[in-house]
Amino acid sequence: MDRLAKPELRLEAWREEVAEYFQQGDEYGSLAGRPNLAHPRFGTKISVDSYFSTINTENVSDLYWTLNQVEVKVEVKQSERLVEFQLTSNMPNLAHYEVSHKGWPWTEVAAEWKTFIPDQKAEFQFRAVNSLGVPGPATSVQLCPVGEELECRVLGQKIIKSPLPFRYENYTHPELVRLRSKYRLDEKLSEDELDVLRLVPLVTWLKGLWVHGQPLRLPPFNAHHIIERGSRGLEQFHCVHYSVSFVQSCLSLGIPARMVNLHRGIAEDCVPGNEPNHDPPCDEHVVVEVWSNDLLKWVVFDVDYDCYYTVNGELLNCQDIHSLLLAGKDHEIQMCAGPLTASEMKEQTLAKRLSYYRHYSVILRNDFLSDPHGPVRIAHLVDDQTEPILWWFGEDMVWRHHLMGPVHVAKPYKNQTRILHDGRLHTAWASSDAATDHWIEISWPEAVTVSTVIIHWADRQGFQTSRKYRVEVWQNETWRTVSASEFNQEHAWNRHDFDDIETTRVRIVQPPGGGSIRNPNVLWVRQVQVF
Repeated sequence: MDRLAKPELRLEAWREEVAEYFQQGDEYGSLAGRPNLAHPRFGTKISVDSYFSTINTENVSDLYWTLNQVEVKVEVKQSERLVEFQLTSNMPNLAHYEVSHKGWPWTEVAAEWKTFIPDQKAEFQFRAVNSLGVPGPATSVQLCPVGEELECRVLGQKIIKSPLPFRYENYTHPELVRLRSKYRLDEKLSEDELDVLRLVPLVTWLKGLWVHGQPLRLPPFNAHHIIERGSRGLEQFHCVHYSVSFVQSCLSLGIPARMVNLHRGIAEDCVPGNEPNHDPPCDEHVVVEVWSNDLLKWVVFDVDYDCYYTVNGELLNCQDIHSLLLAGKDHEIQMCAGPLTASEMKEQTLAKRLSYYRHYSVILRNDFLSDPHGPVRIAHLVDDQTEPILWWFGEDMVWRHHLMGPVHVAKPYKNQTRILHDGRLHTAWASSDAATDHWIEISWPEAVTVSTVIIHWADRQGFQTSRKYRVEVWQNETWRTVSASEFNQEHAWNRHDFDDIETTRVRIVQPPGGGSIRNPNVLWVRQVQVF
């Protein structure tokens, strides 16, 4: 009973459960007396082309895109004496566009808007407005008649677009509306002139609702649930849950926000739950980045520590801190502490807190209310001092009760995964969702004789059975197709039989668009068996 009653022993029991969850299974199965050659006991290695859960990128712009701005294209139609403005924006939850001219009130306009060519120099301002009525920064267009010609100048910041899709929550989701209303979040904002600094009292309020600690179980990523239980003293939560609550509070106010996962280091051999004691430490932390319309940049808030960071008064994001840390200039960073920072810092140094920015990874979704159980994609920055990572052994990163969040432990990147031949059907690997060939390759140190391949498809809101794919065997220094599926229906598994072939490699290849109906560009598999 002591094991259940004492928090430290409950935590130890959870760590053991997590470690057991990731133990490789001994079960390898047989088929008509034939052993499963894909099992690791035969020296088998399984390689994959990509991972849904891990994107390693060297391009900072992939992670630091801009938001809420308006891109304006101008077309002059002299014959009609008109100027046509074509407006586009990557504002999340875009509702409409507005225009202002000569200081007139902002007026709603269509994405394609026309006006007469002015007789003299004129300036129009355009902005996007989201579904909660929050406007973005203005883009100015100057028109200057010169004889029969019209000179146009578009004055606005450069819009940075990322090739990585980010899934944004709907600002009008009922849970966000309820969150904003019940906790009167508008009243918790300051009157500061800078938009992101108005959020500082909200950070402090959230931090003060409960004491940092280990929850009794993995809670849903729902701020209302977390705040309700934490503020009543029913349960304790840690950095992930402070961050979830802050992100959803910002979203309820129409402010884009996202979670960023930090790691001091990564390791191949760390036992889950022992990250702080590993040498070197490879524990993690979670913070929030908020988009600032005023600064046109992302700004980081550490809600768990009730603080944010600056250098010479400039507000920083995770990339700013990461760069300063690697350049040995982290001593220039100042922690802007809130009233609750000291109680969390205790004897910690600022240098330790900043060391977590050694690795940072952006979680590429904030729609956990709309999709509470779906997989999580994570983009990690790689540079000359930061190596690639792999999340959770290459799992598909769906919600699991064993973990304190959908993310936890990162390892050095490699294209081999044990998920596909460990005998466990409750885990799965998923490829990236790029429209390209995806493959799984099974290889052996010495030649084996094979004649059957069985593919067990992931069970994620229905079996994610690939509709089109082929099974290939390496023979005479080339890949030979031994079985193919063109119009496969939904199955829990598919079996492919062919004549005996001696080989060292077998692979499953899915062409672009060959996946399931719901995920046409994802190859999503639980186990592979070869006999």
